[in-house]
Amino acid sequence: MTVSKSLTSYLLLVGACQIIVGVLALYWALPLFGDPPFLGNGLVKEYIPIRAALSDNASLREALPALRSKLEWLFARHTEGVLVAMFLGATSLALGVISVLIGIRPHVAMVNRRDE
Repeated sequence: MTVSKSLTSYLLLVGACQIIVGVLALYWALPLFGDPPFLGNGLVKEYIPIRAALSDNASLREALPALRSKLEWLFARHTEGVLVAMFLGATSLALGVISVLIGIRPHVAMVNRRDE
């Protein structure tokens, strides 16, 4: 079985690009994945004192539940986005490694045949 050098180069290039994209996606997503507990707990902890401080102002007190629900929605979408980015980054990384291994395999097989 002969594999053209350009196909091997193409597989190695695609694999390297997938690995780079996967590493960058994981590098971006991992700190954001660690932040949501802080962000979520911080929002809840700060909400109660603000509500107590605004007990005299009825119009602001009525706006707080709407603000809280919007922040909870934003937090949920943030978490979903980070999980998707982490999954896609890990998938791209794995596919990149597989592409590189497929690209290297014919080269290794050709070197082994020359030795025989």
